[in-house]
Amino acid sequence: MNKNIFYKTLLLLFISGFILSCSDDYLDSSRYFKDRLTEEKVFESKVYSEEWLANIYEELKGINADVASKAVTPHNFADDMYYGDRDSEYDPSKNELSYNMFKMGRYNENDKQGTWTQSYRGIRNASTFIHNIYMNTEMSEQEIKDYRGQARFARAYLYWLLLRKYGPIPLLPDEGLDYTDSYDDLAIPRSPYEDCAEFISNELLLAAQEMEALGMVRGQDGSARPTVGAALAARAKVLIYAASPLANGNTSSYATQLVDDQGRQLLSSDYQEEKWAKAAAAAKDVMDLGVYQLYTVPVQETGDNATIVPPADNNFSEKSWPEGWADIDPEKSYAQVFDGTLPASGNPELIFTRGNNQGGENIRQMVAHQLPRSATGWNTHGLTQKLVDAYYMDDGADVPGKDLEIGRGNGSQRVDGFVTQEDYEAGLFRPLLPGVSLQYANREPRFYASVAFNGSFWPLLNESQERNRNQQVFYYRDNPNGNGFNSSNAYWLRTGIGM
Repeated sequence: MNKNIFYKTLLLLFISGFILSCSDDYLDSSRYFKDRLTEEKVFESKVYSEEWLANIYEELKGINADVASKAVTPHNFADDMYYGDRDSEYDPSKNELSYNMFKMGRYNENDKQGTWTQSYRGIRNASTFIHNIYMNTEMSEQEIKDYRGQARFARAYLYWLLLRKYGPIPLLPDEGLDYTDSYDDLAIPRSPYEDCAEFISNELLLAAQEMEALGMVRGQDGSARPTVGAALAARAKVLIYAASPLANGNTSSYATQLVDDQGRQLLSSDYQEEKWAKAAAAAKDVMDLGVYQLYTVPVQETGDNATIVPPADNNFSEKSWPEGWADIDPEKSYAQVFDGTLPASGNPELIFTRGNNQGGENIRQMVAHQLPRSATGWNTHGLTQKLVDAYYMDDGADVPGKDLEIGRGNGSQRVDGFVTQEDYEAGLFRPLLPGVSLQYANREPRFYASVAFNGSFWPLLNESQERNRNQQVFYYRDNPNGNGFNSSNAYWLRTGIGM
């Protein structure tokens, strides 16, 4: 007999006998998971419970970020924007031109749908946390209550993200689902918008009551965690949307066609005025906390950085803050909230923030796209003229020429002329520099904090190189920040006006 055949036969008999002898254990996979934690061990431990909760917050990153760069969040942070680096013809193989994909309707049901997966995964994990955190043996009763409130807030907020993006959505049973059930039992239909909003509202109210156990505010190390105010503010926003015409008295053909599997209309055609009262009362709950206030910078009367004082109006200009603005700098009080001067932990206006915990395409990247190309930015976020005209003159009047391009307005024309060197030396039209159009003169303080008009001044204190700071930036053709500077330049403002 061939020696190799003999050994192979013997090995086969040995393996067969081994499998038969331990057949009772053959289908028992538990021996492979002896190193895995049980739910009891997880929730008995404070460290493991905190890790579980942190994992839920992870689902608020990326495509679920409220404020992020456009490659993650297609709506970015404003509708009245034009993103110049995403305006070429959409290439499906790259799956990256989200500006064209969404603004021009070139998307399908598979594009940018991570919100659905992330949100329902977080909802499931939050429900598990809510139902098991009571087992913790290392935390006080107040801590357990606060953590449960945080998880409840996160679950409600994830539902809120889904509702904002998809409209009426399925609400999962609180006790969860058995994945071994049939498809028919697992296929939960959409709930009407009213039911979704009411559920989220009630959950946020309960979360606020639970988080109240540890007070109204968190320290600097917890500034990215929700508070009572965060829950109540999110609730107010949910109720405002629920009172709006989209979900309150919607009789459009679209609304009548949007029904569930039982034929129920998912957007209410029955207008109820009391929904607005409910939303207003919810917003008042946040105000009555007395926790949040507007950030202000004191007036500076002299020096290069002196306050640009708006014209006297014989009312607010005569009164101190908060009745008026006589003792504050209106422009800096607005600008420093957004320009990096004010940290999140010290901002009295912030109610809920994710801080730097956003993943890729975060606020830092978004800002880089707004900075001039002549510094180290991408120079691609353009404001529309309509948004620029929405800012008032410094006396509260509409800007001359407002809405002229879209066939509306009061018949007035835009102001002609430019700031001259003589104007500048005489201190006229501050803060405008020579060469700037006079249509940007005498505008309200928020305008100068927000709009990068042609010839605007950029301090650019973030720049490491001194030569890249303190620039007057023009967007003319053949300028480093303008179209046509070189044949391959894609980094210019398509609208001619930046952020």
